[in-house]
Amino acid sequence: MTIQPVVIGPIETVCYIVKEENECLLIDAPAPAEGLIAKLEESSLHPNWIYLTHGHFDHVLALRELLDRYPDAKIAISKADKAYLERGGERCRESLLSIGSSLLRVYKAKDFDFPPIERYLENGDELALGFRAMATPGHTAGSMCFINEKERVLFSGDTLFRLGIGRTDLGGDYEEIVRSLEKIKNLEGDYIVLPGHGSRTTLSFERRNNPYLN
Repeated sequence: MTIQPVVIGPIETVCYIVKEENECLLIDAPAPAEGLIAKLEESSLHPNWIYLTHGHFDHVLALRELLDRYPDAKIAISKADKAYLERGGERCRESLLSIGSSLLRVYKAKDFDFPPIERYLENGDELALGFRAMATPGHTAGSMCFINEKERVLFSGDTLFRLGIGRTDLGGDYEEIVRSLEKIKNLEGDYIVLPGHGSRTTLSFERRNNPYLN
């Protein structure tokens, strides 16, 4: 399995291109889409699935262009976050404006015209390439982490960062994220942690050094 991080957009969201044999999937879909599509085209990759860690604008606004380019790709998100992708992306737009109205100039109107969702994820769902969905609400109600126990990889979205955690003032809940972090902390063994922003880390490092996991 190969995992390629791609940093995209004004707040440097990290999308991950995951490939094994003839299958490819994406973790999150930040806009502008051009850079991500260019990386896929470099290796002649066509994503089968796009798994969304949550519905905030900086993780989803490339979906329309990605599906225009790769019409066979399927989208999966927690049902608890589906509202971000409904009603013309109204709630997604709200999440953007809560950060700053100047960001609206970066994106196109069609970025908020979201394609249909193929699958609503629940805790414990088995996914492509041996991944499993783990519900980790708190940053948003439907935040998800994606775990591959064989590869010892954890895609943590905006729930867990290196030496930090996701903010909870954009539709989140601090008490919920604390419970989700406890669930992550209690995973057996070590994992490579690949967050939605910032650098990679390991779960063992975070257990020792992240004040939210102590």
